[in-house]
Amino acid sequence: MPLQLIQEADNFLRHSSIEQYSYLRALWRAVILQAFVDCTSEAKRTENQVEKQRAIHWLTEMNRDFILVCRLADYNPCFIRNKALQILNNTVTHKKTRQMFLSVSRNK
Repeated sequence: MPLQLIQEADNFLRHSSIEQYSYLRALWRAVILQAFVDCTSEAKRTENQVEKQRAIHWLTEMNRDFILVCRLADYNPCFIRNKALQILNNTVTHKKTRQMFLSVSRNK
């Protein structure tokens, strides 16, 4: 990610009023939250599955858009990425456990 872009984002936030800063930070935090919601979605529709894969990719790859959004949300991108990986790992483990339990229950 170009250093200039990070400096511009930091400069913009530094010169915003407290109220503007709070609104902008809340907006970018909502973007990150929506990505977490999308990546843990259990929806079956193709469109939802596409959005889920996009969200997983966005949260787990350290691309420039992800880093910029984290900076604008006043979050550490590495922290958010690690939390996403942790949640995704727990989601997969939970699904496997649930499937195993259901298969055992059906066989009784």
